[in-house]
Amino acid sequence: MALVVVARFDDLPTARLAEGFLSSAGLSAHLSDYGLASIDPLMMRALGGLRLAVPEQEAQDALKLLARANAGEFAEQVDGPDAIEDRRPLPWPVAVVTVLATGGAIGYAATKRSVRNWIDAVGLAVVLALAAGAIAFLLWGLADWAMWLLSPAP
Repeated sequence: MALVVVARFDDLPTARLAEGFLSSAGLSAHLSDYGLASIDPLMMRALGGLRLAVPEQEAQDALKLLARANAGEFAEQVDGPDAIEDRRPLPWPVAVVTVLATGGAIGYAATKRSVRNWIDAVGLAVVLALAAGAIAFLLWGLADWAMWLLSPAP
């Protein structure tokens, strides 16, 4: 029985929801890389995300169900005091400050993909700048030490 990947996910909770949704519809859904993602979430992104797979003969049904779910067909309308507010992504300044303050633990997943890419670029630039500063400091210290060694004794 060959498995076919029907969806990829960037985060574990969404992937588990989709797996449970397909399983509740009677399909044999399997979440690849679940163990690795639960241990090291950063490795999950490096591997291309979590893959949701189903047997080959169930692939068309799974794709149709996921498309219907993404279109909001199964969503319920809740009115009144129990209504949940629409979750909007964090504004980018708040996201950047939160990511930098917490080391990326909070705020990263609550942002849009384009903002996450920008945050990744800024984070890489900060790391490279710190590395360049450390190398410059080290070279300056070595040069100063070499000048001290080569200077004539008084």
